[in-house]
Amino acid sequence: MNHDEANTSMPSQHLFLTGYRGSVKTTVAHSLADRWQLPAIDLDDCVESEAGRSIANIFETDGEAEFRRLESVALQTAVDADPQIIGLGGGAILAEENRRTIRDHGIVIWLDASPECLARRIGGDESTASRRPSLTGAPVLDEIASVMAKRRPLYEDVSDVRIVVDQLSVDDIVDFVAQRIRFDAAFVFISPSS
Repeated sequence: MNHDEANTSMPSQHLFLTGYRGSVKTTVAHSLADRWQLPAIDLDDCVESEAGRSIANIFETDGEAEFRRLESVALQTAVDADPQIIGLGGGAILAEENRRTIRDHGIVIWLDASPECLARRIGGDESTASRRPSLTGAPVLDEIASVMAKRRPLYEDVSDVRIVVDQLSVDDIVDFVAQRIRFDAAFVFISPSS
């Protein structure tokens, strides 16, 4: 969370939600969109729609590098649109170009959760296995811990606010965000403290 205080008072075109798979980004994005009467998109859904196939199929057929390229294209398309809430794929922050694009076009909320919480949520999501491939081939909890250790500094770098969501409901998260950010033609911090 390296944005300086001056940047948090500037209007931002988009609100980004970042975090590992299972951190309820998509659900929170849609709940915030309902509250503010704005569109919400899930970047992974955009990639699948544009490619005409699942993320798992893209990984299997063309590899992770191609998926990441498609993800970057989808991100650029998303930031060129009118104000919206964008749920990022968990790895969208891996490319420096993407982190720069995200920082330059909006306020970034990191929905953080423990590996144990994420493993429970991922295990309870029937679509995860068919849509999203294993990144390491390791057991779920081991994979989450390993991948999170690598991504944590990147989430910290790109985020304006970090919310630990393990014990929070979607409504709690939405209320937390709405107490700190308002939307009036652009997103503006009311209270930038995390």
